[in-house]
Amino acid sequence: MVEFEYNSITESDIPILYGLNQQNKDKLSDVTPYRFRELVLESSWNCCAGDANAFILAFDQDFPHTNPNFLWFKERYPNFVYVDRVCVTTQDRGRGIGKTFYNKLIDYMRDNDQTLIAVTINYIPPNMISETFHKTMGFQEVGKAIINNGARTVKYWILNINEPHKYNAP
Repeated sequence: MVEFEYNSITESDIPILYGLNQQNKDKLSDVTPYRFRELVLESSWNCCAGDANAFILAFDQDFPHTNPNFLWFKERYPNFVYVDRVCVTTQDRGRGIGKTFYNKLIDYMRDNDQTLIAVTINYIPPNMISETFHKTMGFQEVGKAIINNGARTVKYWILNINEPHKYNAP
């Protein structure tokens, strides 16, 4: 198994990670370079693996996000950390990067008295890789919505880090 270094995203990582985001915009979302940079800099927590092989961006419930998926969680849960996007290069999938990201996010959450991770996964068009991964991690589906004027249907998932599940965090 390949070992990766995990660090907060730096300014120099942003252009490479933006390219990775855009390669996967059908599963994440299409954003401008300016907006991607804003998301990175405004995130409550972020992490990059290796030489920009993967990244994750997360926002706590107080972030002034206008994303309809974030707002769906905000209307229902008083405290949460929303994973806005997580992306791993095709060649690096299956190497434990996603699981490591979530374990590091859980450490951050424990340090900040948070217990609920919220994610959105495309249902139409489907993102079965993400759905399978999140089910394996112990996430539970809690809702569904049609967004972007009917262009997408998404499912909403949560994980309470204090409930027993399959992740390997200490």
